[in-house]
Amino acid sequence: MRRPTRRWTVLALAAMVLAGPSGCSQVERRTHDTWQGLIGQPRQPARGLDINSATRDELASLPGLSDADAERIIDHRPYADRDGLLLKRVLGHKKFRRIRDYVYVGRT
Repeated sequence: MRRPTRRWTVLALAAMVLAGPSGCSQVERRTHDTWQGLIGQPRQPARGLDINSATRDELASLPGLSDADAERIIDHRPYADRDGLLLKRVLGHKKFRRIRDYVYVGRT
């Protein structure tokens, strides 16, 4: 007599696919909460910083930026949009991803 092992395996895999990433989202949420506990709340200005008019100290207060990065941003002004930080090679992709939600370019 043939055992229905293959059928149960296929049914189990189908059930996992249909269940979706609900188990994964709980793991991600816990990981995110853990990181937030370790690094604290992100320093986010209420509206963000205009990279064309922010001071060196304001720019250096952004997550992951040093005083030297802030000076480089100031030296390469003006910017048409925040992607100018990448286009002018002022910041690398990693640092840009860290601060892109905290900065904007104001209308002049």
